[in-house]
Amino acid sequence: MLTRFWTWLTDDHVVLASGTAWRHFMRCDTCGRVFYHFWGCTEDASAIGCRHCGGIRARMCRLPEWHAAWLVLSCYVWRKLIRRKTYWDPRMPTRKVHQDA
Repeated sequence: MLTRFWTWLTDDHVVLASGTAWRHFMRCDTCGRVFYHFWGCTEDASAIGCRHCGGIRARMCRLPEWHAAWLVLSCYVWRKLIRRKTYWDPRMPTRKVHQDA
């Protein structure tokens, strides 16, 4: 069982992501802070955009592994388990495009 889990963890899958979408972190163009995906959703937002500066533009970025893991874990516990929100993942989902050779 442990070897199956290790294989799943180390292949092309991303933990807590589906097989049809990739997930990427974003940074606000205005202030440079991590832009959570759910800030762009209207589920519980009084205003859509960055909670720090109000910016609505963001770009994909790469975070250190420990920082990415901390953000996903903390949002999972706080937003999904405790607050029971639909949108809890801070990563932006992007659609996979399959290219046939």
